Amino acid sequence: MAAETWISVDVETSGPTPSTGSLLSIGACLVDDPERGIELLLRPEPGLPWSDDAEAIHHLDRATLERDGLGPVEAMTLLERWIAKVVPEASRPVFVALNAPFDWMFVADAFWRHLGRNPFGHSALDIKALFLGRHLGEVDRWGRTSRLDMRERYPVSLPHTHDALDDAREQAAILREILAADRGDEVAPAGAMPPGPPLPRRLGSPAIRALTEAGYVGLDQLAGVPPSQLRGMHGMGPKALSRLQEALEERGLSLGPG
Repeated sequence: MAAETWISVDVETSGPTPSTGSLLSIGACLVDDPERGIELLLRPEPGLPWSDDAEAIHHLDRATLERDGLGPVEAMTLLERWIAKVVPEASRPVFVALNAPFDWMFVADAFWRHLGRNPFGHSALDIKALFLGRHLGEVDRWGRTSRLDMRERYPVSLPHTHDALDDAREQAAILREILAADRGDEVAPAGAMPPGPPLPRRLGSPAIRALTEAGYVGLDQLAGVPPSQLRGMHGMGPKALSRLQEALEERGLSLGPG
């Protein structure tokens, strides 16, 4: 059986499918060596819709991409060359993503449409499906396989920024934690743990997402932070701040004054 090289891939797009939005950004890194990565920005494809809702998430400016982004043939050629460089000759590259069906359909479509081939072949590994399989006795719904659900069980120190390479490295760290736990390793390789427990789910998904994107991935990091610094974040209203203070007090800690 051929050796495998797992590659974590994340994309940002201007729409939900390759026929209704452009592939705008690709980030990829080796799961076991995430510093070996690549990020590519692409020009939006003429004639395809542009979603303002998607832009509010990825923060990629259309005019900047149209001016500075790569054409799809050049971008996919560079990605293919990078894959050939980082994958040993006798090894097979494996596409890995968190919600792989979404990222996979854009990358596979771009490879086949613009190069006529796909170095990843015809399949991908979905971290969500792996997580569900690992915890099938406890996780009984697909809706409980979100990134936040995973990070609650497998805390990592990397924030989720919607920068494609950053997010590829984050999901690689989550995957390493899942695999390390399955092997019984005490510490997952290259996956630094955040200070203290993860952010409590009781804060709600919008608040957790906003705090994570601001770099707060562990509860203890928020000790001493003035509430005034948090109130402007999405989801950090009075109720969330109160719940955050309660969670800190349970550990003998507190938010700062202000």
